[in-house]
Amino acid sequence: MSDTHEAFHLLRAAHEEISDELRKFETTLVNLRYEGRSSDGRNEAAMKEVLDFFKETMVPHIDDDERAFDFLEKHIPRLSPLIGLLRKDHQEFRERIAELGIFWAELHQENVLSRRLERVERLMKQGTFLICCMRHHLRAEYEKIYLALDTELKPLERETLFQGLKRL
Repeated sequence: MSDTHEAFHLLRAAHEEISDELRKFETTLVNLRYEGRSSDGRNEAAMKEVLDFFKETMVPHIDDDERAFDFLEKHIPRLSPLIGLLRKDHQEFRERIAELGIFWAELHQENVLSRRLERVERLMKQGTFLICCMRHHLRAEYEKIYLALDTELKPLERETLFQGLKRL
């Protein structure tokens, strides 16, 4: 497998991993909302796993995308408006991931049932919105950016970009 095909495979694999985690996150949010306190331990572990994934894997993926965007803006200038929108998405994702951590900490510390339910609702709304935004973003990134990488960059440009991403 050439370095270019390997790099595309890695990019697609990263998106698949993110999609899988978004499904887990969605399931965890539903479980938090509808399961009783007897399931708190399991749901707590699942939520911690998802939040850790966002912080440890998603944010570095965003950083890699940003480096690729810098390269693409120089080599395929017509993508600049789309890249600008995707960069704004990235900033919003970082902020919302941080907010989710705060909402989760508040929920985790709450003992009064009525306030706990309010916090679950807030976490559910925030999480559901983030899931929808991320899914749309992943699709736009794949359909527009990754395909442009494959079809519009010259082989040497692709190799340069992927070698830069590999070093990280």
